[in-house]
Amino acid sequence: MSKIGFDFDGVAIDSVQVMVDIAKKMGYEIPVKIASSSDRLKKFFVGLDRQDDYNKIRKLIYTIGTSEAKSVPGIRESLILLDKLNISRDLVSARGAQEAAYGRTFLQKTKIENYFSNIIFCYDENEKYSEDLKIQEIKNRKFRIFLDDKMSFINKIKDDIPLILHVGGDVINTDVYPANVIPIVDVKDFQLALWLLFLEKQRENLFDKHISLIENQYKLIRLFANNEDNLFIQNIYNETIANRDCSVNNNKIYLSSPLTELTRFIYSEYLVDQKNIKNNCIKFRLAFINALENLQGLCEDNNYKLFLPHQHGDPVNHPHVTANEINIGDFSQVVCSGAIFVIHPFGSTGVGMESQMAVTYSIPLFVCGSTTIIGDQYSDTYITRIIKPDFIWQGEKFKIIFSEGSAIFDFEEVKNTFRRYFRAHNIAKRIKAIL
Repeated sequence: MSKIGFDFDGVAIDSVQVMVDIAKKMGYEIPVKIASSSDRLKKFFVGLDRQDDYNKIRKLIYTIGTSEAKSVPGIRESLILLDKLNISRDLVSARGAQEAAYGRTFLQKTKIENYFSNIIFCYDENEKYSEDLKIQEIKNRKFRIFLDDKMSFINKIKDDIPLILHVGGDVINTDVYPANVIPIVDVKDFQLALWLLFLEKQRENLFDKHISLIENQYKLIRLFANNEDNLFIQNIYNETIANRDCSVNNNKIYLSSPLTELTRFIYSEYLVDQKNIKNNCIKFRLAFINALENLQGLCEDNNYKLFLPHQHGDPVNHPHVTANEINIGDFSQVVCSGAIFVIHPFGSTGVGMESQMAVTYSIPLFVCGSTTIIGDQYSDTYITRIIKPDFIWQGEKFKIIFSEGSAIFDFEEVKNTFRRYFRAHNIAKRIKAIL
C-alpha cells in the first residue's frame, strides 16, 4: 500500500506556468496572484466569459505544452526526502492515452520517474481522459495523503483520504476548507514539511547527548563564573533541562543575528557623516533591534515563542553576564529550539556558532540575508560560514535602506519565510500523526 499520492499536472509538472505562457501569447494579461493557481486561472477565464480559450489552452498544455514544461519547484526534493524517510509514493493522473505518452516522456526526460514507486495514467477503453478511473484508482490504493491542485477534484475524494494538500490553495482563508484538507502555497511548503520530519528523525537519537553536554558545561561554568550570584545561567539551564522535547512539535524558535559587530559594519561601510558617527551607530543598532523584536509579535500570533539572545545576554545591556555564561546559555537554547533563524545584514557575522550547532544537531536552519539600498545602488550579502547545504533553508531577503544617516529595515519578506515555516511545521505534525 502506497502512503502518499501525487497528481501530475500542477503538482509534478508546472502546467500552470505553461498555461500562463500560452495565455500571454494569446494576448491575455495574467495577474501575478492568479498565475500561481490552476483554480484561479480557470475562474479568471470563466469570469471573462472566455471558457473556449481556456479549453484551447488546456488542450495545448497536455501535448506541446508538456514537452516545453519544467518540473514544479520542490517536487524532486520532496520525492528524494520521501525516499530517505522510506515512505512510498505513487503518481496518479487522468490523461488520455496520447496526453499520457507526453507525460511519460516528460517524466523520463526530467528523471522524476525514478523517484515514484508507481506511475498510473487513467484513461478509458477509448483512450480518453477518465476522472472516474482516477478516483477509483486513488480509492483502491488507499492513500493516506494526496496532493492535488484542483479543489473541484479534491471535493470528490476528500471522504476517502485522511489528509489532502491543496497545491496553490488559499492559505489566508483556511476556514473554508474541510478539516482534512490543508491549502499550501506551492509544493515547496510540502518539501519543507518533509525536511522538518527528516531532521527530526536525525535528531531523535541526539537529545540525550545534548543534555549531557549541557550538564557538563554547566558544571564547568558554575566553577569558573565570575559572579556566583548570577541567576542568568541557572534560569536558562533549568528551562533547558525541564524541556526534554526536541521534536518537531517544539514551538520555540531561536533567532540568531549579529549585534556586537554592527557598529564596525556601519562605520566602515555606510556612514559618511563623520561628525555624527556615534549617534548614527546607536540609531542603526536600535533600528535593527526593533526590527528583530517586531518578529516576536508575528511568532506569538501563531503560537510560537521567539528567543532573542540579545534580550538575555547582550554585552551592552547585560555587562554583568560573562562570556562563558552567554556561551552555555545560547547553546542550551539552540539545542532545545525547533528551528533556528539567522538574520544577517552583512557577509561575515557572529552567527557562525549557532549555525554550526544547527548543522551538528540536525536543527532546521533558515538563513535570511539582506539587500542593502543606498540611493540607486543595491548590493546583496550572504552568510560566509561553511555550512552543509542539506541543512539550510535559504529564506527570503530583507532590505536595509540607508538615507540621511538613518537606516530602515524592511522585514516583510523575512516574515514570509516565518509564515512558510509555520505552515510546514503544521503539515509535518499532521503527516507524522497520519503515517
